[in-house]
Amino acid sequence: MKYFYTLLLTIVLLYPALGQVADQNARANYFNGDFIGIGGQATRLELKDEGVSPLFYDGNLPGVGMDWLSRTDKDEFYIFGTYAYGNLSRETSLDIFFSSVHNINHGGHYLRQAWKAPQKDIYLKVGGHYQGITNVRDNPDFRNASNTVESINSLGISAKVEWLFDRNKSNRKLFWLLPLKPGRRVSSLSYQLNVPVFNLVWSPVFIYLDDFTEGNIDYEQKNEFTSGGFRLNSTLAYEYFLKNGNSFRLQYFWEVYKGNNGRSTISYGQHQLQLGMHIRLSELSTSSQN
Repeated sequence: MKYFYTLLLTIVLLYPALGQVADQNARANYFNGDFIGIGGQATRLELKDEGVSPLFYDGNLPGVGMDWLSRTDKDEFYIFGTYAYGNLSRETSLDIFFSSVHNINHGGHYLRQAWKAPQKDIYLKVGGHYQGITNVRDNPDFRNASNTVESINSLGISAKVEWLFDRNKSNRKLFWLLPLKPGRRVSSLSYQLNVPVFNLVWSPVFIYLDDFTEGNIDYEQKNEFTSGGFRLNSTLAYEYFLKNGNSFRLQYFWEVYKGNNGRSTISYGQHQLQLGMHIRLSELSTSSQN
């Protein structure tokens, strides 16, 4: 993982070509443009599948992610995908049970500015989103009930509050200790809430066993599509822009899902801490300084 972050830091610091501003008397607009993002993440996943076990399994999953962002004064379009892998476990009075899991999250949103605070760079954006999660799990302790795949996909409404910070600092310090050169400091803090209105679930709908006679698992027969359940997720993000127009991004993603009541109900909660960067794909736009 340390090599990944070394590469990430090298790219963001040595990639100034697309971030040059031709007119030095103009003020660069760091927030708007097209970006591609890469980063690493740590996911805490808690999951219960009553078709396999009535117990919650939990564990920490390292992973990576990519996204694409296009942002203007009025609109925001965003697409992302993440992948994590690790082990979930559950300790009982008799033993400790393990389950390996491939965890895939994907989705996107379209938001449009609905309100701006007077005399402040605080914005409210509203729109719609798509959110999907796919888990591929293996619990060898359950033998021919060990392999499971579920995919939960949602459409819903979104609201995002974003606070932009654009200040000229004459006295700056890193971690309140090390002095930095005076200059312009640009960053943003945002919180987004996604509320699904429709959930489509592809998963087993009964207590299932696999037929080992042919050595293959037929998920088309094992899994069926259903709808419903309760899902909610949110993202808290901080982004800091460099002079070349690229940025570092730190965000926390939280999600909870509870399926419909049944013998194979799936419930989960996940917490993701993500650290990455956005590489600018478009030239920095400018506006005249006041």
